[in-house]
Amino acid sequence: MRKKIRLDESKLQVRKATRNDIPSIVWVSEKSILPGEDLGFGGGNSPFHDASRLASLWEEPNIVRGEEVLVAEMDARIVGCVTIQDREAELELVNIDVPLELQGRGIGTQLVRSVEERARIEGKQAVTLGTSRNVEGVAWKSLPMVAALGL
Repeated sequence: MRKKIRLDESKLQVRKATRNDIPSIVWVSEKSILPGEDLGFGGGNSPFHDASRLASLWEEPNIVRGEEVLVAEMDARIVGCVTIQDREAELELVNIDVPLELQGRGIGTQLVRSVEERARIEGKQAVTLGTSRNVEGVAWKSLPMVAALGL
């Protein structure tokens, strides 16, 4: 088994997504799960799996369905994305995606930390996690990662 090498965090930038990022955001979203892995979690309805649908729902500067879209970029390549929603006293981390081949290298951690930093700057009381469970009650796979980060 190949050892996963952590990325150089100094090369990773988290920024607001732009309409031009849509194809890369869809790629990240598609590559972050195995085929059918999101069955029972509502993933089939996500506009983040279809570039034309995502583009039709995009509101400038970077809002989709009331959620702000941020991306993680490294070496001019989108390597992750996160959506957040302002809940007045809190920022809710709604969704986070990192391609399977890059998971375990710190990209998701950097995305979460950037949301936490933004919440501090904006004087929010907390960052909350919006996660779903399937009909069997199993939580989505990112729950252990973000729980380990203290959310």
